[in-house]
Amino acid sequence: MHSFELKVNSEISVFGRKHTVISITPPNVVLKRTEGDGETFEMDYYKLISHPMFAAEGSEIQKNKDPKRKHLLDIITEQFQSTVSKRFEIIRPIIVLEDYKVRKNVKARLFFLEKYSNLIKESETLEGVHQETLITRIADQHRLNKRTIKRYLAGYRRAEQLESRGELGLIPEYGKGHLQRKDNYTLQICHRNILSSKRFQKKRHITELKTDVCGKGLKNPLGVRFTNS
Repeated sequence: MHSFELKVNSEISVFGRKHTVISITPPNVVLKRTEGDGETFEMDYYKLISHPMFAAEGSEIQKNKDPKRKHLLDIITEQFQSTVSKRFEIIRPIIVLEDYKVRKNVKARLFFLEKYSNLIKESETLEGVHQETLITRIADQHRLNKRTIKRYLAGYRRAEQLESRGELGLIPEYGKGHLQRKDNYTLQICHRNILSSKRFQKKRHITELKTDVCGKGLKNPLGVRFTNS
């Protein structure tokens, strides 16, 4: 997870609108919407910087200004967005603790003690809590297998390293994004020359029904590239 040095009066963009930072009281940030109704509201720092549509002026995750460019997190279905949020909340204490221990981020320490003090015993210090111990307690709290939590964490770290967006690694079956995109359409190829071809039958291809495309008189009306199912 990235850390950002937000400053009072600096401009940020979140929820698709511009905001000004009014005050910072860890672990919360007070924002004022400069576009629209001018509403002032308080938001959790980590929830803010991990939001898919967050961008700080001059930050390392400044978005491409092309309005047609969309992030994968913006185009997956609501069901998968909900799943990503739930999985992130499960591993979030681990990420925050790591941010404090490895990067010496004081804000991360304050945030952990504010939100996750129930995960440490009174006799323990935050510095003395090991990751494996934390995973065990989170597993008990959410009634999950420890292997499941480690899988979420590994996926998050892998996506964070490769794409600087850990949340991508929490999308179910990430890497098969064509299955989750809201703007995806699958085609059923029903031309008789394709369906009857020896190559098609040998490979045992599976087609999905969404729209019938029945070409006439062409061996391959759509220029289909065959792949194994």
